[in-house]
Amino acid sequence: MYIGVELIDELSKIKQKNAIYDDWHEGFDNNSDYFVVEIDSEHNHQQSFCFAVNSSGVKSDFILHNDNSVDEYWNSVYWNAKTNISNNGWVIEYEIPFKILKYFGNSSMGINFMRFSHSDKETHFWVLLPIELDGTVSHYGHIKNLTLPNDKIFQINPYLVSGSAEFKNKYYGLVESMDGDIIDTSNLINDFSNVGNLDRLGVDINYSPSSFLNLSYTHNPDFGQINQINSYVNFSSFEQFYEERRPFFSNNSKVYSTPINIFYSQRIGSNVVYENQLFNVNIKDAFRIDGIGNENFDYGILYVDSEIDKSFSQDYNKKIKTIVGRVRKNLVNDNSHIGFTNSIYEDFKDLSKVYSIDALFSLFENRLKIDGQIALSNIDSTQNGLGYSYEISYRNKINDENRLFFNNSVIDFWLNHQIYDDEFYINHVGYLDRNDIKKQNIGIAVTKNNPNPKLISRSINLQHTLKKNINNDNLGQSFTFNWQSTFKNNYSMEFSLSKLLSHYDDWLFLDLYSYDYFSYNEVSPIVKIPESNHVNISFATDPTFNFYTYYNIVYFNDKLNDSGIGHNIYFNYKPNQWLSMDLDFDIKNKTNKYNFLKRRRSFVPDLGNAHRLQDNYLFSDSDIVEKQLTLSLSSSFLNNFNIQIFSSFYTHDNYFDSSIPYSKLSSENNYMYPEMEQFPTSSYESDILLYGANYSSVEFNFILKWEFDRRINLYFVYSQTKGVNGEVFNNISDFISYNFKDNGESELFFDKSLLLKFDFMLDI
Repeated sequence: MYIGVELIDELSKIKQKNAIYDDWHEGFDNNSDYFVVEIDSEHNHQQSFCFAVNSSGVKSDFILHNDNSVDEYWNSVYWNAKTNISNNGWVIEYEIPFKILKYFGNSSMGINFMRFSHSDKETHFWVLLPIELDGTVSHYGHIKNLTLPNDKIFQINPYLVSGSAEFKNKYYGLVESMDGDIIDTSNLINDFSNVGNLDRLGVDINYSPSSFLNLSYTHNPDFGQINQINSYVNFSSFEQFYEERRPFFSNNSKVYSTPINIFYSQRIGSNVVYENQLFNVNIKDAFRIDGIGNENFDYGILYVDSEIDKSFSQDYNKKIKTIVGRVRKNLVNDNSHIGFTNSIYEDFKDLSKVYSIDALFSLFENRLKIDGQIALSNIDSTQNGLGYSYEISYRNKINDENRLFFNNSVIDFWLNHQIYDDEFYINHVGYLDRNDIKKQNIGIAVTKNNPNPKLISRSINLQHTLKKNINNDNLGQSFTFNWQSTFKNNYSMEFSLSKLLSHYDDWLFLDLYSYDYFSYNEVSPIVKIPESNHVNISFATDPTFNFYTYYNIVYFNDKLNDSGIGHNIYFNYKPNQWLSMDLDFDIKNKTNKYNFLKRRRSFVPDLGNAHRLQDNYLFSDSDIVEKQLTLSLSSSFLNNFNIQIFSSFYTHDNYFDSSIPYSKLSSENNYMYPEMEQFPTSSYESDILLYGANYSSVEFNFILKWEFDRRINLYFVYSQTKGVNGEVFNNISDFISYNFKDNGESELFFDKSLLLKFDFMLDI
């Protein structure tokens, strides 16, 4: 398919930006003029393949699925495009082989075109939809009477990673006492290691015998393009969700998308925790079959064979097997479907099975949507759990001149309800932040374009959220008001106010390794949390400017007179078309009368001079200051050569007074604030280390990318990290110059690595 595009514009208004392939943040996204071709090749009004080109010739591709969701990690090397600046503007010529598109027996396709014009800050669509209509792909125009080929694809994508790493850690061991583990300052551990061999070899193989079937195989799957991801320190009890970046799992992943994340591909090859030990896992082999059938029938099957790293442990040599199957069939119309998902996971300790049925009904031109799923989990044929989720949403436009404020506004209403019982567990293969919970969210939003001569858009959002566990303990009830406005000069402002009513926290644990997912109610106390108020205000300048600024301030207070304030300032500077610099400063300062430190397991005398273990949860009256300063630079002298430099300085300081007793709560003391008492400890300095109260770190990364063409890529990565536990630093220079002192008051962690990656693609 060949497409010629002529974009009329004044030459002085055309904004160009260099970047490497698929770097949407640098090459597109308010940084340049660009054009996108969107092709619904299956003509199912649900998915389209999108091909973007900017005015400097940078290319990017992605998939729109489920009518409007973006899969940015889909890549294809087969299509091409070239640009040129002409007297009347700029032009593009596309060459898109049919073999990269998916279709089954159809002779027509959906198509749409999108243009972003940097000078007037407007996005133009060929198919322009009324704002009250949801969805994108379902409204495309049509190309009819096509005679489509049935081409084959067979490609091999090997990669090689080679490098070394060095670790220099100095920390103190623990000693067991009647009061639980405490820091042993007489036992300094010098953990020095020089790993000189980090070689890794893998291959991805893809074979498409037709335009509606794809077979994939991987050995040691590749993580695709190497990018800098900002570090995130997670102090909560809940796991962070990460986007999948490995091409083997990310390509054609839309068929596995469900309201409950039954399949979370980041689980594949992730480490296994058993008996307080973490075991490294390697994927040996994985197979995938993805296809489409007649009348919009989608299916996918995945099989993965993994094993514990033998260099790490010889005790558990049983292989880890994972199987995921998924089928989906359209019902009623192109935007409604029913699906079935099944996952099976088996390792040396567990056999997990999950079954689920989901359905989506989109009615009245996508104005009314009913989306639901029910799932059953089974662990070792003994733990049987049930979970379900449903959402009802409605979107329409108000045309009533008597309602001046709401006239010509779009109203969104939604109700989301989720229940997961205390035995519902899908995290061997899926993702669920927690079970034993009932959640309900109800909200209404009003959006209006051009409400007055000074605004481009204005939206108001009201929400109510309620959370309970299965025993109906109140885990949080909040009311939120949010106001967003975008001004005619493209500046924006947001204001939100929320009230969180008094509730309870039944998930205090931080030691996830030893946590029993099915019995935490028996060991974890339920702690009272006071009512609190939260205010959030943010302001942003025009994102198309060469100098962009964003500022955010948050404030909270509660009924215990705790309070906190946080500031986030972000600057982005693009002095020319090949350089971009980012500076991000984040600071939070809060007081917390009952700041949770850690769970400590102590021995309690029992009858017959025996002892039993008791879990004690320790809290401190704390002043906490958290800071993070991040500087990053991205430079693309050419469209196939890029340098990224990233540096971050992070500090977390918890100031709690040694003269004030700790608060303590045992698993028997529920539904109350912790009681203040002097809990025996080794020393105040030892507890600073034990609880990680004061921690600082510096991270530096250097990444060089050289793409000879989109089939041959070379990456060079240098990384260095330094962390200090137990010290407070006022500035970066003091931290960098700090040398370890063997005085029992601090610990030092240092590592650096140097890696080289090379990958290429062969077509057979």
